Amino acid sequence: SWLRGKYAKSIRSGQKDSENKDFEKIGTRFHNWVRENKEELGLVDKSSFYNFIKGEFDFYSKLYLKIHHASKNLQKGLEHIFYIEKFGVASSFYYPMLISPISINDDEQTIHKKMNLVARFLEIFHVFRKINYRTTSYSAIRYTIFGIIMEIRNKNLEELVIILKEKTENLDENLDGIQKYELASQNKKIVHYLLARITNHIELKSSMVSSFENYVSKDIEKPYEIEHL
Repeated sequence: SWLRGKYAKSIRSGQKDSENKDFEKIGTRFHNWVRENKEELGLVDKSSFYNFIKGEFDFYSKLYLKIHHASKNLQKGLEHIFYIEKFGVASSFYYPMLISPISINDDEQTIHKKMNLVARFLEIFHVFRKINYRTTSYSAIRYTIFGIIMEIRNKNLEELVIILKEKTENLDENLDGIQKYELASQNKKIVHYLLARITNHIELKSSMVSSFENYVSKDIEKPYEIEHL
């Protein structure tokens, strides 16, 4: 996730028998990719190897754990990471994308704001596609997601806001699809998620007790069904 988010510059084309590029190579044999791209990573002498491990590897390992924790536990300031995990956004996409704009020099507040912004964009992107009956399969969106990973890489907070705002405004889909969106056998999970998010939002804005975690959980004694929401 770290290497994909910060260093990958290419992705395999959709043509038959096309060869793997950075994104795929990192995902399968990242150790070989590092060895083959050590100059690109700045690994030129003993001190650079040391700094790579003690600096970047240590920093981004802790960042990865922060993302993982936020994906499993609803956390104020990182809510949208929890949301996209519950929506079912592929971690192979969202981990690299959350890591991409983060600089090793960012303070914790900036890190949280950047990651929550990216996760919020990802939720919008996936929800808009779903309610307009468009697929979010790996093959359908991988070029788009990888392009955005490249575009937001190492951007400061102000730049990130501008890029993601523009991306949102120029998406091929919008909320209009919700007017004709209907419950069907194949979209029950998405409908459940949407109703849970809407219910939670309205209750919180109305100063009511609310629990998005419970609305989407399958582990509580009496899980919420669509009609409950």
